[in-house]
Amino acid sequence: MIKLDKLEKLGWDSLSFRAYIVRPELEYVREDIVTHIDGMDFDSQYIKDFFMNIYVTNPDEEEKMQIGSIKGRFFTLMDFTRFGITLSDVADCRGWDFEAMASAIVGKDGNIKPEIADEDDTIVYIEDFYINKQFRSCGIGSYIIDNLEDILYYYANTIIDKIIVLPQPRVVNKSKGLQNISEKNKKKDVIMKRLVSFYNENGFEFIKNTKYMVKKIR
Repeated sequence: MIKLDKLEKLGWDSLSFRAYIVRPELEYVREDIVTHIDGMDFDSQYIKDFFMNIYVTNPDEEEKMQIGSIKGRFFTLMDFTRFGITLSDVADCRGWDFEAMASAIVGKDGNIKPEIADEDDTIVYIEDFYINKQFRSCGIGSYIIDNLEDILYYYANTIIDKIIVLPQPRVVNKSKGLQNISEKNKKKDVIMKRLVSFYNENGFEFIKNTKYMVKKIR
């Protein structure tokens, strides 16, 4: 739960979210839509991106301030495995980060490891999750993890079954974007331990022989 007493001491009393579910554009169409979609890259057909901004709010003052964000992708295995398409086939179109995650959860037979997910599961892969330092003691991160299922259902009418994350300390750079913490940062190991502890406390476990963690919702 949100620690409202701590939040109120910082001058706020609630949270707000603004999420976006993103699919690639249907562009250069010269045929019926279904045929066009069938000809798109696998990742465009089967992977959905989501972006969510996190705000602290004060209705009495009509104020809102962004204090974090979360972004990732989600996909349902059965959407493509029923056509003989593997997760590796799909991930190959999406870039090294998503491909590395796929490689970690796929077995030698090309199928997702049964101890991680079933074929009819919907999997969320969190790529970025950041809360401003001054708000990290307010239970906001844990609240979002606990409620991500309901948030995505509200925005995308999707029921998720597993959440996968690669614990990686992130910082805001000069361009106000997120980047990995520097290898030269003397506190990196301590920060990493805290981050792993956060995910452990919120139901995540390491996937055997990988750097990824998974939370099984059902």
